[in-house]
Formats: sequence, C-alpha cells, structure tokens
Amino acid sequence: MVAALAIIAILSLAYNAILWRDARSKSAQMRMALQQLEEQKIILEKEREKEVEAEERIRHLVNHDNLTGLSNRLLLGDFFHLAAASARRNRTLLGLLYLDLDDFKPVNEELGRKTGDEVLCDVAMRLQASVRESDIVARLGGDEFAIVLPNLSRRDDASQVAKKVLQKLASLYTIKGKDWAIGVSIGISIYPTDGDNLEQLLNRADEAMSKVKSSGKNGFAFWTPKPISGETAASSEGV
Repeated sequence: MVAALAIIAILSLAYNAILWRDARSKSAQMRMALQQLEEQKIILEKEREKEVEAEERIRHLVNHDNLTGLSNRLLLGDFFHLAAASARRNRTLLGLLYLDLDDFKPVNEELGRKTGDEVLCDVAMRLQASVRESDIVARLGGDEFAIVLPNLSRRDDASQVAKKVLQKLASLYTIKGKDWAIGVSIGISIYPTDGDNLEQLLNRADEAMSKVKSSGKNGFAFWTPKPISGETAASSEGV
C-alpha cells in the first residue's frame, strides 16, 4: 500500500512537472509570437511613414516650382477657385498681380544660368515677404510670377501690395562683387469686375503689365477695358 502511494506520488509529481514545463514552453512561445508581432507592427509603421513622406514629396513636386519652391500654375488654379468662391459668398474682391522682372536677361547672359537661378530664388523670397499669409505667390515660368490676393474690400488694396513688391525688389542685388538693379513691371486685374476665371484675369493683368513695360518699366497698372478713342487702356503708376 505504501509502495503504491509512493508510486502515485511520484507519478503525480512527474505529471505536474510535465504540465509546468509545457506551460513554460507555451508561455515562452506566446511571448516570442507577441514579440514577433510587435516587431512586424513597427516595421509596417515605418514603411507607412515612408509612404506618407513619399506621397507628400510627390504632392509638393506636383504643386510647386522646382527652383524657387513657390506654388506653380496648378496650385495657383486650385487656390484661385477657392478664393473666388469665398469672394462670391462674402461679396469681396480678389486681386491678381501679374509680374515680369525688368532687366533680368543681362544677369543670365553675363553671369550665367546658375547665377540667374539664384537671383530668381532671392526674388521669390522678397515676393513672399511682400504679401499676407492668406495670399499666394506663384512662379508662372522664366522670370514671370503671379500673386493672388483674396478678400479685398477695395481695388486700391491691390495697389498697396504692388507698391510693397516694388519697394522690396528695388534693393540692389550684389552678385560677384557687382550691384545689379532688377525691377519689376506689374499688371493688376480684379475679380469679378475684370473677369470671372483665372485665365481671363491672367490675360488682362498681362495686358496691363505690358503697358507698364512700354511706358518705362518698374511700376504697376490696373487693367481697364480698351478705350473707345484716344484713351489709355491701363492706368499706370511707377515708383
């Protein structure tokens, strides 16, 4: 009897030992599985972060000028549609400035394309410093830029921005030990009085800008309808 009880006790201990060992083994396996899942989660999160960053870079490249970092024509169009809708709701005006640099070509020809690009980047920074956070500055190409001014209460608000741009760009550019004066001719059109879409406003602001070019450069002009006879088509002002 005693021997039988001893055998049972030994078997019971052995059984419990096996259960404990199995439990430890399963627990270790579970911990290992959880660790592997956590590692996979971290890897997937990092991959997703890279995808998001890549998407943001692509979106930025699609909507911005590669050289200056300014908005491009595509983003300008999207911004204009939103700003025009806001102007209709709030019964405000929207100003569009078309800018073409004066005397920039000699910089490119004498100092080279690389230096010309550096000047364009400097111009871009000066333009950004001339406007409100709610405005947008875009590079249209070459040495041509556009600025959209939403939520204006008066036409004259656009001329105040044009004057500030002229002042900012009036400072000399010191390039390779030589001072260069680069001005800007600006044409202004107003939504909705001068047009109801971006292309129309750009064309009319461009027309006003050309009047500034032909009348001495480095100034601004509002677009006005073509005169019936003997009148100028754009009222201009220089600095």
